[in-house]
Amino acid sequence: MVPVVAAIAAGNGVVIKPSELAPATSALIARLVPEYLDSEVIRVVEGGTAVTQDLMAQGFDHALFTGGTEIGRKIMAAAAPTLTPVTLELGGKSPVVVLADADLDVAARRIAWIKMLNSGQTCIAPDYVLADRTIAAELTDKIVATIAAFRAEEKDPSLRIVNERQFDRLVSLISATSGTVVTGGGSDRAVLRIEPTVIVNPAGDDPVMSDEIFGPILPIITVDSPDAAVAFVNARPKPLALYVFTASQRVARDLVDRMPSGGAVVNHVAVHCLVPQLPFGGVGASGMGAYHGKWGFEALSHRRAVLAKTTTLDVKLMYPPYTDRAIRLMRRVM
Repeated sequence: MVPVVAAIAAGNGVVIKPSELAPATSALIARLVPEYLDSEVIRVVEGGTAVTQDLMAQGFDHALFTGGTEIGRKIMAAAAPTLTPVTLELGGKSPVVVLADADLDVAARRIAWIKMLNSGQTCIAPDYVLADRTIAAELTDKIVATIAAFRAEEKDPSLRIVNERQFDRLVSLISATSGTVVTGGGSDRAVLRIEPTVIVNPAGDDPVMSDEIFGPILPIITVDSPDAAVAFVNARPKPLALYVFTASQRVARDLVDRMPSGGAVVNHVAVHCLVPQLPFGGVGASGMGAYHGKWGFEALSHRRAVLAKTTTLDVKLMYPPYTDRAIRLMRRVM
């Protein structure tokens, strides 16, 4: 609801179209919004693709979409006939680069925590890890141990996936991988649950490395140097977020500068979205535009130039016909 707050603050009316892929959440929003908020200003419209297309055809002052890159392209295309400006918060494969001097215990906890948050189904979840060769095995062991510790008191260590289509897609990524599954890998379609899974060194063209994972699967890839990590990331579409773990602020800044992304965090994962003073958004295939805090207010309002002039002084020399004397005087003034 963060974009709704920004839109209302900027003086707009709002139409909320929840995702049809999360019907329980959609129904809850449709029930609670009119109960607690002004229905003359905020409306909720439920439905599938056809409803979204009908809404976009109406020609709004602005459309903000959160979702995958492919659907983002369709939203942008649907906005084109009415020249509706769009903010697209998409996704992508947000990498974590862990250098040899990083605090591995902290890195393991923070990576595992955010990766398992909402079963890995968040747009800024760490998608894969690039670990320096000298610490890759140790980091992998610590992440595996951390996952086990985080799930130790749960009756079922596996995590719930949003629907059957996403479940089948994630299971196929695990079964088709060329890497080594070092923990997890199990699943139960009857209850749509998948174990947190770590895959070591899948090939660069492995299915799990091709598209955004959006689930509790974490590839860990060994790299020989920071330069190799930069080359790996930059060979792919620009991600929504970039995470760098290192003890050196100078090295961190250098790496952030060399790898374009929507946002970046040093020595943590995803927490930049909690800071309202920072813009949040993607770049390239991970989106366009930014919001949160004042950035949302500015994105969802129009900065209009207005100039008021007095009528007290109105020099007639400014108007035609222009005599030679008038031209000489104006040249002196200008």
